[in-house]
Amino acid sequence: MKKYYAFLSLFLSGYVFSNEIGMYKGIHLIGDVGNIIIDDESISKELCCNSEIDMLVKHIEYLINVNNINKYSVAPRVLLNDKVILEVIELYKNKKIYYKGTADYSDQNIEASLPSLKENKFHEDGRQWFEQRELNMAQENPLKVTLMHYELEPETKSSTLTVYSHAPYGKRYNYIAVDNYGSRHLNYGRFSLGHINANLSGNDDVLTFNALSSFKRPEDSYAFNLSYLYPFYKQHQTLGMNLSYSHTDSDEKNGLLNGLDRKTAQGNLLQIGLNWSYYLPTLDIGIKDQLKFNAGYLYRYYDQRSRIEANQGALALDNNFRVGLAGVNIGLSGEIKPTLSSTVLFNVNQAYYSDQIPGSNKTDDLSKFGYERNYNLTSYSLSYSQDIKNWNIKTSLEGQYSANKIPSLDYHSIASVYSVRGFRYSGLSSDKSIIWRSEITTPEYSNLNLKNYIFYDWGKFSYNDSNRQDGIVSSIGLGLKVTPVKGLNFDLFVARRLYNAKLDSLDNGKMSDKVSFWGKMSYGF
Repeated sequence: MKKYYAFLSLFLSGYVFSNEIGMYKGIHLIGDVGNIIIDDESISKELCCNSEIDMLVKHIEYLINVNNINKYSVAPRVLLNDKVILEVIELYKNKKIYYKGTADYSDQNIEASLPSLKENKFHEDGRQWFEQRELNMAQENPLKVTLMHYELEPETKSSTLTVYSHAPYGKRYNYIAVDNYGSRHLNYGRFSLGHINANLSGNDDVLTFNALSSFKRPEDSYAFNLSYLYPFYKQHQTLGMNLSYSHTDSDEKNGLLNGLDRKTAQGNLLQIGLNWSYYLPTLDIGIKDQLKFNAGYLYRYYDQRSRIEANQGALALDNNFRVGLAGVNIGLSGEIKPTLSSTVLFNVNQAYYSDQIPGSNKTDDLSKFGYERNYNLTSYSLSYSQDIKNWNIKTSLEGQYSANKIPSLDYHSIASVYSVRGFRYSGLSSDKSIIWRSEITTPEYSNLNLKNYIFYDWGKFSYNDSNRQDGIVSSIGLGLKVTPVKGLNFDLFVARRLYNAKLDSLDNGKMSDKVSFWGKMSYGF
């Protein structure tokens, strides 16, 4: 193996044969040969075995490109002294790459998110090659949009690539919101706030904080979540950490069964999680595809106490449930865009919780209340979105399955604003479920930034406890979304419960209205 500089000449004797061009017994390579690595023996073999000049050129070009990063082409020029003169042309040598960041995302930040561009590989038409999954990773940043623009000269295959970002809010985003999605004993009204820093250390790492409470009794109902995600672009991986805590202290006196005076419940839930994702190579499906393999660890400490008082304050029930349980999970998630106007999202996750997993420290109450100490839990979701002339049709399936008797902290919510809409009081949840949601959104009305939508939701729930009744719920509704000014959003809808509407009962035979009104106002800045 030799490395040739500036000029390469091979003189081969003993191989004299003819073709339509004439006699030749040697090869001169001229042109862009400064960094070519080529094997003498292979060249000799090609000269021996190819009697036609076009086949010889084709095979010499292949040998050059096998051992060299840059792409080359080979062209016959003249015959001189029984030797073939072949010109080596380095393609793409006039390549240029520009990185253009923003105030909060520097040029170096944009460059670091696409490390494969440094490999100097090219498509056949001359465009710089890069790992598509790196761009997919960069585009998952919640506040930065990464875009690419090629300028290509087809004849010389020279290419200029500009990689730039668009971040209208910079790297920081805050929001506040109010809604009426809360529980009955808190009079429904809630408020929430959040903060995102999507480039905390200059490496596209994302810090997120969210908090939620109620207007009526904020000290009795609140929750917060803190998460951090760091992308490793060169390794096509992300590592995330999550900490969350929620507290609820309810006290109900109205709408209870006859003979009951008061129902109280106190609950605290602490969760600590670690998540890892690996971005799989793209499959070239449709316009875009990206699959991820996910794995994680989750520790939860759950402390719940419930009391029911009968007439004159006599204690009818007093339960205290405490458990510290750890689990591991693996899964596959992905996004596929078959066309520019359609998107498919899916997620499948398998979790295993056990008192034998490190971190589990309080599991006696699982057995005490009839739950299993070791159990599997499968969750899944699939959605399809289609744009048709400014209309949007979206349908989704989600749910979970477990063959074990699992504690209530792992129940899947069936009836809520995020599942089957319109059921305010029941708080339906179960260990096995499937939910189908479908929604059609109209085009935006001119100058009003307003869209209407209609929806139909359906859910089926079942339990591994034979003493509990399975069921089906469904609802239909109409809503509108308005953005009167930048950052200010309203989402208002009315829902009517259909199948099993009585599950929204206020107890004691008293029914709530089958039609309910829901709303959320948020402002981001």
